Amino acid sequence: MLSVLNVTKRFGGLTALDNCTINVEKKEICGLIGPNGSGKSTLFNVITGYYPSDNGEIIYNETHIESMAPYDIINMGISRTFQLPNLFKKMTLMENMLIASKAQKGEDIWRAWFGSGVKQQDYDNYNKAMDLLEFFNLVQLRNEYANSISFGQQKLLELARALMTDPEILLLDEPTGGINPVVVNKIIKSIKEMRDRSITFLIIEHNMSVVSRLCDRVYVLDHGKNIAMGTPDEVKTNEQVIEAYLGV
Repeated sequence: MLSVLNVTKRFGGLTALDNCTINVEKKEICGLIGPNGSGKSTLFNVITGYYPSDNGEIIYNETHIESMAPYDIINMGISRTFQLPNLFKKMTLMENMLIASKAQKGEDIWRAWFGSGVKQQDYDNYNKAMDLLEFFNLVQLRNEYANSISFGQQKLLELARALMTDPEILLLDEPTGGINPVVVNKIIKSIKEMRDRSITFLIIEHNMSVVSRLCDRVYVLDHGKNIAMGTPDEVKTNEQVIEAYLGV
């Protein structure tokens, strides 16, 4: 479904990705782990068009996307979240959801919101947003500002908002980082349910317990290079991974 082939990304004299290669299969939950600075978030930024690669190929459903802009990549069916929720903090949860809607791209949604209000919005998008907010236990907060909810709820909101674009594959950057165990369990359960609905995942995660509970396969990066790939159990016992990442 998604193939990253020998991708290199340099920032001046620093090589952040060094001939990196990964493959993600349809309906797979694929993990991406490695120590800080190993190139994980850079890889996400290259896949989603935020950074151009210096060489290599990125193929999604048999289409080369390495030269595409981020909005074109979203329209192809690839969406993402960020390590720190990238929300419109002074907008409500519902407004955050609707601004992400694929069907509203190109419309004057600012006039709709701040002119005649909700009645001019697309009701299908509104109902879809309500369903997703309910799925993530956020519907009762839909009229609250995004900066007024907890960090864990912001993580859930960003995940819900990413689903407004109807992705085939979701790239999640540390979805359980910095949140309490109750929300962690909710995110794990939600990802599994979404996979059952045919959404594919590539997930950056530092919590090895979450990786073991969630991922089918795991790639390990160190200094921008692939050093291991396998099941969570295989990766945890790999000597290179133990040395580079687990530190035991």
